[in-house]
Amino acid sequence: MRWRAFRVVYQARSPIHVGYRTLGFIQRTRYYVPARALWGAFTAQLTRAYATYNDYAQVGKDVSSALRFSYLYPALDRERPLLPQFGPQGVFYGADPDGWTEGEFERRLVRSYGQTAIEPQSNTAEDATLRETEYLAPFASHERGAATPVFYVGYVMVNDKARIAGLDLSSPRDIERFRAAVTELFVGGERKYGFGRLTLAQDGWEELTQPQPELFTHRLDLRAGSPSITVLEGQPIPAHLAMNGDRNLRGDVELLAGRLWNDKKGAGQEPDSNGLCWVPGSIIAACRARLSIGEKGILGSVDIVRSP
Repeated sequence: MRWRAFRVVYQARSPIHVGYRTLGFIQRTRYYVPARALWGAFTAQLTRAYATYNDYAQVGKDVSSALRFSYLYPALDRERPLLPQFGPQGVFYGADPDGWTEGEFERRLVRSYGQTAIEPQSNTAEDATLRETEYLAPFASHERGAATPVFYVGYVMVNDKARIAGLDLSSPRDIERFRAAVTELFVGGERKYGFGRLTLAQDGWEELTQPQPELFTHRLDLRAGSPSITVLEGQPIPAHLAMNGDRNLRGDVELLAGRLWNDKKGAGQEPDSNGLCWVPGSIIAACRARLSIGEKGILGSVDIVRSP
């Protein structure tokens, strides 16, 4: 089995809303695109391009086994994505010394819009239907009123012994067809309002050919049965990490749950949970960790070496 890794850069062509939690009547968004959303987007695009509607479930299973995804993080500079990191003053985004505080991130990238249902008899707002939806804007604001396009940076790892929707991923021709199918993606929620559109940026698909490739700033190992990264002491994790009793981190945890398609009940009717996870940006403390990249991008502990 051989894995190949590609660094991908997408440009936001519309607002992005990835459902997080509800705060009163405000529907909050995550500040990144989880690998789970990429799995769904890649499954949809590959099925539409090279399979049929009846093949969605099988293509989804093939994508799960043949591909591994990192999370996508927003970036104004394509070389400096805004990954979260827990610090003494709270969460900040991007690398020191120019990282953004959470307040600056929200001021420059996060917007919201309000909605309500209309009572047809009176043509007024229906009671208890007001809601406000957060989103990540496709352009970041600046002090002087200028706007900068927002990119999303991440990685896709391909098992070249696998097949998806009839594509042989060991074939250069089929890898190109694979890339062509995912040139445009639709991720997250509110898509009926035009949200979630990403397009591959110019030079946004680059294979990692270095002897020691990196995923963000972490050494990436493609030789094992599943790709893994090495996170050094003091570094943040770039995705959710399954919490299996290991406490060698500083940060926060959450119950990572979602909903899947159910053949009998329809969309969002199949509960799915990855259990308690350390959130992205949590810091590896007093150890060096080798973490596997699992299906849907969830990290798992492979090897932990404690610092002396």
